[in-house]
Amino acid sequence: SSAHLLGAAVESLHFSQWDAESMKHLNSVPRETKLVTKEQLEGRVVPLLDDGPPLPETTGGFYYDFYLSPQHLGEESFGKLEKLVAKLVKQKSKFERLEVSRSFALDLFSYNPFKVALINKIPDNEKVTLYKTAGFIDLCRGPHLSDASHVQAFQVLRGSGAYWNGNNANPYLQRLYALSFPTKEKMEAWKQMREEQEKRDHR
Repeated sequence: SSAHLLGAAVESLHFSQWDAESMKHLNSVPRETKLVTKEQLEGRVVPLLDDGPPLPETTGGFYYDFYLSPQHLGEESFGKLEKLVAKLVKQKSKFERLEVSRSFALDLFSYNPFKVALINKIPDNEKVTLYKTAGFIDLCRGPHLSDASHVQAFQVLRGSGAYWNGNNANPYLQRLYALSFPTKEKMEAWKQMREEQEKRDHR
């Protein structure tokens, strides 16, 4: 749910360009795409979301990978992203689960080669599910919370990068790490626990 909110915020931050750009490139990605190349991304100037998995419990939090060039979302953007997420939380935006056909999903994301590649990785015997929040739709297995009001504490921690699928011949993606909790008190307690753990590890 929290990664979904971060993806929504990343797209919303570039909303003035995103709608026109995504429509411009609609149906530009072959439906059978399983490999994303650097050449496919030439001229793309708005975020193309890839995936946002959770991190192990020992680490905590989650990250979201996306392609964005030539811009880079630095620390000056973190506060803006957090405000956009806070807006969805305040609105109690619902997470609506949509079960769709593979063909529908391929059409919907036909502007984004990363999503098409992810759809093509889903086994034929598995359902394709999307989640919708305040106009933002993302490919996700779920489950999600009922609405965004359950995420009362959200923080973008840091940014880094990674090659798509870990291969340096592939496009280079930006990665944002973030943390979320149902209450601010729980987030502070977790941070304190981590600090104490790190002190013990360095002894």
